[in-house]
Amino acid sequence: LLARRLRRWGWGTGIATVVIVVMLALAGAYMLDYSLFPKMRHGHNLPWRLDNIISESPQLRPWADSLKHCHALHDTVVLMPTGERHHATYINASEPSRRVAVLVHGYRDNGMGMMHVASIYHHMGYNILLPDLHAHGKSEGEGVQMGWKDRLDVMHWMGVAERMFRQDGCESRMVVHGVAMGAATTMMTAGEDTPEQVKVFVEDCGYTSVWAIFSREL
Repeated sequence: LLARRLRRWGWGTGIATVVIVVMLALAGAYMLDYSLFPKMRHGHNLPWRLDNIISESPQLRPWADSLKHCHALHDTVVLMPTGERHHATYINASEPSRRVAVLVHGYRDNGMGMMHVASIYHHMGYNILLPDLHAHGKSEGEGVQMGWKDRLDVMHWMGVAERMFRQDGCESRMVVHGVAMGAATTMMTAGEDTPEQVKVFVEDCGYTSVWAIFSREL
């Protein structure tokens, strides 16, 4: 009788263990898919995001309207070393300038989400580059990279910006400014051997860890 009970208990424990493991695996797969492969409603829609951020910051409207009127918002697409095509929006300074700001957006956003920051730099005489990170905006890619691999993309964009905005053969004076996941990307980029023309990194409310971000999403 005792042997039978032990066998039943063993089978019950085994089944319960399998069920728990399967449930944890499914939950983990869902969490991974939700966090790194999000179904972004607006993260790929640049015009919507521009209108949205203007509605959030009405003081931007005169500046943004002037950019639209003068057709000053330009698109560029580059081929990354990975073979993916990545997109960025750029704005030339009002006057010829060696100053360049590379502005890095956050999680599930796109380059237009940095227009409130772009307005500050543009009024200070900077050329602006607003890249769409991997799998965001109009940039190709399968999933969110949480800034780690994005740092390499940002370094590639630095080179693009240097060639794009070079004045009279003189090197640019460049700032890289990121917000949220873009801020973490900026700090990871700062740890690399970056070009001499990059003078400043601005980390604006970056996440403390990927674990913290996943916990928040959970």
